[in-house]
Amino acid sequence: IAKQEPGECTFTIPSWRVDLKRPVDLIEEVSRLFGVEKIPSTPPRGAHGANEFDSVYDQISEARRILSGAMGSRPKRSKPIQAPRLRMSK
Repeated sequence: IAKQEPGECTFTIPSWRVDLKRPVDLIEEVSRLFGVEKIPSTPPRGAHGANEFDSVYDQISEARRILSGAMGSRPKRSKPIQAPRLRMSK
């Protein structure tokens, strides 16, 4: 730990740890050493409704659910489209 303040730490990666390239690599290493079972699980913040397209996706999903229920329990299958047959005239 290079610097530590309440709620914040700064780490210096040793030059021999070439496997620590991304912040997530450091997070994995610290959690492994600290003990994954000691880290409290919390749901991600801001995940619900964070994207402007979430409501559109929800509406499409709901429409699919309603329409699939109206179609019965089995999906309707269409006949496969066959390629046209060519006839050679003499």
